[in-house]
Amino acid sequence: KSLALVSCFTTPCTDILTQSSFTYFICKYQGDVGLIVIKPTCIKSIISMIPH
Repeated sequence: KSLALVSCFTTPCTDILTQSSFTYFICKYQGDVGLIVIKPTCIKSIISMIPH
């Protein structure tokens, strides 16, 4: 059985998202609290979160 460990982030900062015409998403890393295990078939897309 295959499983995937994913890291969830907070919802984007709405002020910056709006000011950037919805092109710049800033979210906070949640550490170990944000880790969840899911079935790989639940994955719809993959994104990269670049630390700043």
